[in-house]
Amino acid sequence: MKYFLVSALVLFNSCASVKYDVSRSPQDFSAVRKDVKYVIWTNDGLRQRMKITAVENDSVKGFHGNQNFGLAKNNISKIRKNNTGGTVVLSYLGASIALFTAFGIMWTTAPRTVE
Repeated sequence: MKYFLVSALVLFNSCASVKYDVSRSPQDFSAVRKDVKYVIWTNDGLRQRMKITAVENDSVKGFHGNQNFGLAKNNISKIRKNNTGGTVVLSYLGASIALFTAFGIMWTTAPRTVE
């Protein structure tokens, strides 16, 4: 069970990479790039997916669907970028390890007949 929890934690953390976190680097938006889709958390707990179009001195602007949004930098608590490729690879790896472990257990515990 412990290994499953550790594996799930690693898988969850590799699904997205943090580009901005107010607790790590306040007001440092240097890793946020325009024309990239991000998930943005605000200080009041709201979560918004948007494609960033501009990072300005006091705000971050972007699109969600057909709507244009602008968020004040001091109202943003975290920005993450989803990593779909990493998620697919790690999911495949986790499923493969689970499958090989199950076959290994079945092989070693199967009754043997001697003739």
